Amino acid sequence: MTFVTATDDMIEALADVGCVPIESSETVSLKASDRYSTPPWLASLIAEGLRGIDCDPFSDPTSSVEASHHIDARLGGDGYVDTWEGESALVNASYSAKFPQLTAERCYEQFLRGHRIFNVCIASIGSNYWDRWVWPVASAVVCLGRLSFPAGVDVFDKKGKLVCPAGKAQSGNRSEIAAVYSGPDVHRVRRLFEHRGRVIVPS
Repeated sequence: MTFVTATDDMIEALADVGCVPIESSETVSLKASDRYSTPPWLASLIAEGLRGIDCDPFSDPTSSVEASHHIDARLGGDGYVDTWEGESALVNASYSAKFPQLTAERCYEQFLRGHRIFNVCIASIGSNYWDRWVWPVASAVVCLGRLSFPAGVDVFDKKGKLVCPAGKAQSGNRSEIAAVYSGPDVHRVRRLFEHRGRVIVPS
């Protein structure tokens, strides 16, 4: 795979494939049910794979992610619109509704702008949006299985029953999770993650 940094002309050309810059997401999720953090062991491996994390564009105050720059929706930030500082990013955004597709599109755009990215997401491997936004820029895909995420805050069901206390990982995740890497250090990523799950390297 050849890695390039997009020129202004290339960024403008993104519109030709339907990747129109998002002016305002207006839908950044603040729901407690979406406030699950990246497991510390995974954040640590990703930091090593990226050789440090410059930006956490969908940050939460309870997150264990150590990044130089955080974009926090609770402070008015918006990872779908705001500038991703630096050259590397760990992405773990909401999995609700249309967010996975919006996140994949944003990662596609940011990779073409020169970022090295790990996107922790639902493994919708056969979906249309993966075909359009994920596979074209995926250098490696780490299949993590039904990963459990620590809750950032107490999570309650619709009847007010505590489902998962803050800091605890909720079991019974029904979705397969993947960590999609876009960047040049494929062999490094494969070595770091081969003991954690299947690593797919697109040809």
